[in-house]
Amino acid sequence: MEESRKVYGAVCSKLELVHKKMIDDSHRRKWELNDWTEESDHMILLLQSLVENNGEIVPIDFAKRLMDWTEHGFPELGDERGIGLCHVCKNVISHPQFSEEPLKVSAFYSSIDLFIHNFLLTI
Repeated sequence: MEESRKVYGAVCSKLELVHKKMIDDSHRRKWELNDWTEESDHMILLLQSLVENNGEIVPIDFAKRLMDWTEHGFPELGDERGIGLCHVCKNVISHPQFSEEPLKVSAFYSSIDLFIHNFLLTI
């Protein structure tokens, strides 16, 4: 932030993000102020995988990146672990076969989650 102030001067204060209406609840307290959510982290992981694999989608590579992110986050950004995963993602990533069969494991849990969702709609 200090570097931005030096470079951009008076314009910097107009660029700062102010969270005047930020809701203070247990969900939002998981993240540091000005941090982004896990969806952004996942997009970065996907982009890293695409770059590493010359634009090819390689599910095993993405799965391994996701597993590493879950344990460590992005240490270069000060993360200690990945934050904010839903129960379905946690189940998928922690499955013992996920690193070798990510599509199969993901499809299995997606079908269970869809079943539960549809069941709850009928109640």
